Amino acid sequence: MRLTVTTIPSLGYGMKMPSLNLNDLLLKLTKMLRPADVTSSQNPLYKKLIETSPVGHYQLDTSGKCTFISNTVVAMVGAPEEKILGGAWQNYIHPDDKQSVLAEVHRAIDNREPYALENRLLREDGSIWWVLSKGQPYYDGHNQFMGYLGTLSDITHAKGLEEKLKELSCYDALTCLPNSMLFDHTLDESVSAANRYGERFALLYIDVDDFNKINTAKGHTFGDQLLILIGERLQGVLRKHDFVAKMSGDAFAILMRKFKAEGDVAAMASRILEKIQEPYMLDDESIHLSVSIGISLYPGKDSDDETMKKRANSALARAKSKGRNNYQFYSQKIQEKVQAQVKIENLLHTAIDNDELHLVYQPQVDSKSHRITAYEVLLRWDSPILGNVGPSVFIPIAENSRLVDSIGKWVMKTALHQHKLWQDKFGAQGFDDVLVSINVSPAQMLGKNMAQDFLQMISESGVPHDKIMLEVTETTYIRDPDVLRETLEIFRSHGTNIGIDDFGTGYSSLNVIEQLPIHFLKIDTSFVKNLFVTKHNIAIIKAVCSLSKNLGFDVVAEGVENEEQAKILQHTGCDTLQGYLFSKPLQAEDFEAYFLDNLQTKH
Repeated sequence: MRLTVTTIPSLGYGMKMPSLNLNDLLLKLTKMLRPADVTSSQNPLYKKLIETSPVGHYQLDTSGKCTFISNTVVAMVGAPEEKILGGAWQNYIHPDDKQSVLAEVHRAIDNREPYALENRLLREDGSIWWVLSKGQPYYDGHNQFMGYLGTLSDITHAKGLEEKLKELSCYDALTCLPNSMLFDHTLDESVSAANRYGERFALLYIDVDDFNKINTAKGHTFGDQLLILIGERLQGVLRKHDFVAKMSGDAFAILMRKFKAEGDVAAMASRILEKIQEPYMLDDESIHLSVSIGISLYPGKDSDDETMKKRANSALARAKSKGRNNYQFYSQKIQEKVQAQVKIENLLHTAIDNDELHLVYQPQVDSKSHRITAYEVLLRWDSPILGNVGPSVFIPIAENSRLVDSIGKWVMKTALHQHKLWQDKFGAQGFDDVLVSINVSPAQMLGKNMAQDFLQMISESGVPHDKIMLEVTETTYIRDPDVLRETLEIFRSHGTNIGIDDFGTGYSSLNVIEQLPIHFLKIDTSFVKNLFVTKHNIAIIKAVCSLSKNLGFDVVAEGVENEEQAKILQHTGCDTLQGYLFSKPLQAEDFEAYFLDNLQTKH
């Protein structure tokens, strides 16, 4: 075929040159050629365009296989020409982009129009190139689809610059921390994730107290150096799930994720206050700073990302008004609650040394004979400042702090010592058959060297392993099932009895319990309390007892307060009962009297 200028009137002599690049010109030209001539070596103009074009050219058949590629495409793909020809072009599209590219190509076929999009090529050596892909389907004289014609432009360098600019736009130039734009985006994602998964998080606004005085006295360069150091200290305080950003001026913000209680947020704020107050050595001068912190929590009433920021700012203003160098929650009620928790935690630190903690003992009896078979050890705290603090108040605080380990060891050691005294004193009267049941918190049970420490205490106490019951909650399994299973196996190998406390309040199923080396289940008080509220509760307890028997577990019911409850529980298959019907938790001397009385009346 001969090609003359007159076949392209828009490029004729004296005509205005259209605003087309080589890529677009090529696609226009191919529309005017018969399909068989598109890649013909006898087409000198087409060949010249390909040779001079900085973009790559390719032709695909109706099945998507390559029938023609230019040298530029060969260089882009990084594979031999003979390997590319005859192969499926989609093999060289990055897996993450393949779906969107194919969808765009199919759309172009359906609409009989060109397509253009940015995507990545997966090269032969595994590296990635970004390309601008342009193309269009072509048809024969009978309007029959024949395949695709396309071009590729290398935009890898441009994409790199784009990503760099995007990165620079999201980070503070001074501290290299995320800036307010990235913070807002992360806050929005945190709200969405919290809504989706039912999680909580906290927003902490942090403002350096009287920083303008530093800038005025020392200059902005000096102040900038301090801001860099403050940013580094904040990063050092964070946990792996947290996020810190540099906001405007001397303000910072932190998103604290995955916390259990408001006290955890308060502890984080306290650590920030302490860390920021440590002296800064700059230009041979010691500088002392402080910060004020405003805290808002999510979820809250009518809260979204903008509301959270407003509330954190409001709390920050209150912290400033209270003399700076402190933290405040948006809610005054939460602030008071946290302050009370902090006070309790501080007083707990000295409770053991000051002999403020003591144990009480609640009997467990056989459901049929009502003869004492075991007793549960319960912790009590008589504070000279706070008075009698209930275990439901101080135990969660101890578990959320580092105090749980030392308190737990004290309970274990004291309980074993007392049991040994009773064994020596009343062993001949039947106390050798009585078991001592000791609660172990999740944090303690999953702690490092837990089994080793407890086994040593048991060995030193002289109490036989088979006379000891360790109670763990269902939530311990949820936290780390593998560590729990491994630890319990160690105790079982020594003959120690293991039980699941508060069964029915967590997330375990009997299928999960079957995997643990346990000896008994303790049905939670709530089931017993509501025994006659609905017939379902009795059916549930009966089913638990039946399945437990099949698995070889004993069943303990706690919270028994009247004879009617006791009869129903005994009838449903509970082995052991515990509650005020039989005895409240007793001091050591009162427990001795109870044991002796029970011994006489139940024989």
